[in-house]
Amino acid sequence: MAQDVPNQVRTRFRVMQQRTAWAWLGYSAGGWCAAMMPMTHPDRFAAGVVLGGYFRPWWGTSKPPADQADALARRLDLVDVARRACPRVALYVQTAKDDKASWPTTNAFLGRVHAPMAVTAEVNQRGGHSFNLWVPGMVRGVQWLGRTVPGFAP
Repeated sequence: MAQDVPNQVRTRFRVMQQRTAWAWLGYSAGGWCAAMMPMTHPDRFAAGVVLGGYFRPWWGTSKPPADQADALARRLDLVDVARRACPRVALYVQTAKDDKASWPTTNAFLGRVHAPMAVTAEVNQRGGHSFNLWVPGMVRGVQWLGRTVPGFAP
């Protein structure tokens, strides 16, 4: 995804090449991807908008092969990545304290993140894991991109 998606976009559209013009946005599992891509590929992406995402892998019933699970989980555990070495990227994070899928790992992540990473967090008391929270958050997240990341400025 870090290579194929941008390459597909570049071949079909006229886009800026620098990392400050590339960001990810997603909700729920896509929110994890929106954080994971810039955090694990800071040379390619400057930012992410995370709506109700989580910061630790959740495999569900699709577990990776046993011989790869530990290494993969460590590399993709964004709470641990933040503890070890925060990359120079910016994230807009939206969650609600009553969101059982997002809040526990988001709370852990927010407690670990440090410079040079910049995080703008919108923590709501209620809203759950739902579009009712994410849709307005998406608007605010895109506005945040325009104010925060040079490639998205109007």
